[in-house]
Amino acid sequence: MTAGALTLAFILAAVWAVLCRVNAMQHGVTRWPVFAQHAALGLSMVAALLLPAEWGRTSLAAGVCVFLLMGAHRWRNGAPAGTRRDGDDA
Repeated sequence: MTAGALTLAFILAAVWAVLCRVNAMQHGVTRWPVFAQHAALGLSMVAALLLPAEWGRTSLAAGVCVFLLMGAHRWRNGAPAGTRRDGDDA
């Protein structure tokens, strides 16, 4: 399997995972910024499939950065509720 085919497979798997997450989000329960984070990440992955290799990598890196930056405020004071292991909520 060539590097290009492997990259394609990984990107398609990641797009599928993001789509599954978005599909599991509940209207009225999931906050808009969380949906927007996943949308930005998914769009960057689709763009990576459509753009030439150099720009595709740039698109992936930008998508990950946007995803992390959009959620940074929730992590400012430690892990947010619902993301900690049992017993680590202190």
